[in-house]
Amino acid sequence: MTKARDLANGGFGLVLVKPSTVVGGTDNGKGTVNFTNASSVSLNNTFNSNYDFYRLIFSVTATSGADANLRLRFRLSGSDISTSSYYQQFNGFTDFNATDNFRISGDTSMFLIPFDNTASGAIYSSVLDVMNPFKTTIKTWHQSIEGVVSASSALVNYTGGGAMPFVSSSYDGITIFTTTGTATGSVSVYGYNK
Repeated sequence: MTKARDLANGGFGLVLVKPSTVVGGTDNGKGTVNFTNASSVSLNNTFNSNYDFYRLIFSVTATSGADANLRLRFRLSGSDISTSSYYQQFNGFTDFNATDNFRISGDTSMFLIPFDNTASGAIYSSVLDVMNPFKTTIKTWHQSIEGVVSASSALVNYTGGGAMPFVSSSYDGITIFTTTGTATGSVSVYGYNK
């Protein structure tokens, strides 16, 4: 559903946003990007002035690097933002039910999904709400991460958020990448239609 049609119907809520180009994955024609055995995937011209807030939904069904991470960088005009400007805090539990609270300060990318295990049946998901990525103001976000890390249904769970408190640039896209190995899954970006 296009934004014009959605507005004509008086609807509100989430509207799937189609990136102009994708590198490392395949757009299904509506905006959801699928990737297979990829080490990085970039979505260009995804954020724009139509929306202030966005929801990004990630699903990973297979990885080749045990104990790796899926991470994210914002993009502008086709280039990743890799300055030391990403700050995050998390409360979480590992697959062994151990508390895992941590903080990331001044990193060059955002923590997105931990791959604690590559056993058969593992699946991971992350929901990321980003505020004002396209505006020239401070970026903030909230995250919820879930993982079923084996066929025996051991779980990982993290809840947290972050910000880029010392930059005020406009960003129009994202790159997701693995710290080691590859990943298979999908990403969808939705705009909050106010």
